[in-house]
Order: sequence, then structure tokens, then C-alpha cells
Amino acid sequence: MRTAGFAYPQRGFLIEPLVEGPTAFWEGHHATNPCAIRLGSDPRVFLGYRAGGWNDGYQLDQRKVWSSHLGMAVLSIDGSQVDCRLPLPVMTNDIVFIRLADDSLKMIHRPVPDNYIVDTEGEPYCPSTPDGVLRIGTVQQSVRPGRLDNSHIGNNGLPSRAQIGTREVYVDVVHGVTNHRITDQTAGGGWDLEYLAYLRVLDFETGKQLYYSDGPVFESDEPWRAYCREGAWVSMLDHLRSVMFVGGQVPADPKKTGLDDKWYAYVGAGDTAVALAQFTLRDLLPEKAIVDIQERIDERGAPLYVGPNRQILGHVEGWEFAIENHPQSGRIAIVRELQETAEKSARLIALRPGYIDASAMWIEEYAAVYDEKLGWLVKTWLKSSAEAEPVAGLLLLDRQNPERILYRSDSAEATLPAKVVDELLYTYQFQPMDRAGLTWLKRKAAARMSNR
Repeated sequence: MRTAGFAYPQRGFLIEPLVEGPTAFWEGHHATNPCAIRLGSDPRVFLGYRAGGWNDGYQLDQRKVWSSHLGMAVLSIDGSQVDCRLPLPVMTNDIVFIRLADDSLKMIHRPVPDNYIVDTEGEPYCPSTPDGVLRIGTVQQSVRPGRLDNSHIGNNGLPSRAQIGTREVYVDVVHGVTNHRITDQTAGGGWDLEYLAYLRVLDFETGKQLYYSDGPVFESDEPWRAYCREGAWVSMLDHLRSVMFVGGQVPADPKKTGLDDKWYAYVGAGDTAVALAQFTLRDLLPEKAIVDIQERIDERGAPLYVGPNRQILGHVEGWEFAIENHPQSGRIAIVRELQETAEKSARLIALRPGYIDASAMWIEEYAAVYDEKLGWLVKTWLKSSAEAEPVAGLLLLDRQNPERILYRSDSAEATLPAKVVDELLYTYQFQPMDRAGLTWLKRKAAARMSNR
């Protein structure tokens, strides 16, 4: 299976800071982090971008940071050129929604450092539960020790409808962040960050994640190095090494969204300017993933009778976590349940088109072993197709929140790669894991206790 390729950067920049003129006060320092939409009544592309002026800088804990505005530019019909930029800013947020085939809404949000997905019951916001705690949903994608997105990940812009063969999907380019202090095992922790672009594919009917690229799909060197690695903002902040923040993508022709049709992506280069890249989905997707997605191999799964195996993992912050088989679909679920309440959620682990677990994943009795330094090591059995022989694989679940999958096998293996182990041990020691998802578990359990 060939690895995914890269998009093609276009020379120059669509949006740069306007250091002179009447708009410099709000977009003279940076104009970056784009997001793009097309409206049903207008064929042009509307590009939002984060902007700040030199007077927007202020001190925060001895560090210079900038407040920001949301600017708007109107692009040509194919999305490749700027027709005009609005003279005043508009507004923003950091959450994206997708509308599924049945017209329901799902919200993808980022309780740092991961992505979560939640059914919003048709409302354009996240509803609260009866105890007043906002719903968090289930983990969609976690950071990956040992890879280039070992620090944090997140949404960039709205996903776009596309076709992979006859299958309708959403595609978007999201961000994953390398902390080189983790990669290099720098004593004492801290931040040395590089923002990179990753491809995500979601099913249009269910919203579940079908594909998430192993590595970056855009390059941050030439011709954008001057901004991505050497721009004014990146150079000024010593915790940033390079920033590429792809904030939205559109097909050049809104009626042509297939594998070989042209797309444009809008790139926040160095948190300073907006650049343009061109790609096709075939450029960015491995061939085997394309075949499996088109054939809907993940939907069929491999019906298996492997017994009703279920294993209690343990109790974390008042929650009981378990891992169990779903034999009819050939999948595994990570289940969390708040004791003595009806609060329960199951993360059904998605099969992955293009990988050795494209068709089935299951566990046998006593599959999970707890390692107090790493978390839960889960021995799995995997099938790439209904006809394939099963192979052994591994899952590694976070010791502080077992719903987070920190590692899953891309090939048959019985032990964790040394790089994964080293980075995870470093992260536990120096980079606090008590982030938003775990904080929510604690808040939810506390709300239960206060209402008893």
C-alpha cells in the first residue's frame, strides 16, 4: 500500500497582513487560520480568516500574544483568487458541525488535546444533561505518541461533501501538532511546537470517521517557508517552530467532488498569511483506503462469533470502564458508565479502510492487561477483509481516561514500538494529561455526588 501523498502548494499568498492603509489597525500583524464556505445562493467562495493588528498585542504571563478578529474575503467562483476583502472584521468559534443523511447534526469539538463527537439532537449547540453538565460525546481521534501529532489535534474549518466512488463522505484537512520536546525527550517538558496538516474522511450517513492520515498531507517548507517557519509571529514566539494551519477546502467546481477532481485548500502560513494549495483526493488517499471506502468494507464488517467477551478495565474518577465485543459488526466498544446512574456511553471503535483492521477487530478472554506506567494494553485480533486470516494486534488505552486510544496496530505485532513507549512515558511525566476530557469526567462525577 503506497502512503498518502501531498497537496501542491501554489506560489504566492491569497491573504497577507495589510501593514498600511485603513484596515492595518485590525489586520496589519497577521491574517491567517482560514475557513471557507460556499452558499447555496452564491457560487463564489467566502473565506473567513483570523486577523490581528499591531495594536492588538498584549502581555500574558510574560509572553506577548495577540487578540484576534475574524476577517472575510470573497473569492472567485473556483476559489483560487481574491475578489475583495471586507474593510471591517466579523466574528468566530472553534467548533464544526456536520449534517448527516437523515438531517441530524453532529458536533465535532476539541476538548484539548483530542477530537470528540456528539449528537446534538438537531440543535446547533451542545445540550446539557439534567445535572447541568454539558455533554462531551465520545472520543473520535486521540493524539498519537510516536507520530508527528503527539501533542494535540483539532478542527480547522468546516468539512466538505465529497464522493469517493459512489460513497458520499465529508472530507476536511485538520491539524496535528508535534511537540519536539516530546520527540527529542528534552528534560523538563515545555513546548517546541510544529503545526501540520492531516486529512480526515467521515461517512456522510453516520458521521463516523473512516480515515485519518498517518502523517501530514501538506509540506511546510518551500514555497511557504518565509511565513510558515520564519514569519514575524513564529520568529517572535520561541515555543513555535513552524505553523501550517489549513482552514478549509472547496472543490474548484462545486458539482465535481470526486477522487480526481480539483480542490483548493486555504493555508494559514506561520499564523501570518493565507496561502493556497491544490489537490485531488486521490493525491492524498492511499490506494487501498480508496478501494475499501468505495466497497464499504467497514460497513459490512466480518460477522464473527467470538463469544460475548467483556472485560472490566477498572474505575477512573467514579466511572467504570469496560471493553467488549460487538460480534455482529466485528467491532470492539470501549464503554464508560457512571456508577449508580443511567449515565453510560460507548465508543464503538471504527474499523479503518486501508488497514489490517478494515473488516474486523475483536478480543478474547482476558485480553486487557494494566500497566501502571502506560495504561491498558489490549491484545486484539484483526482482519483486513472477510476472507483474510486474522492477525494479532494491540490497542493502548490511556491510564487516566481509557476511552482514549493512544496506539493501535497498523501491522501485525505483539509489542509496543519503543518510540511510542518512550514518548508516552515522557508525556505522563512532563506534559500534564489532566486536560479537558478528564476534567469533564471529574466534573460529571462530582455533579452526581452533589445531587445524591
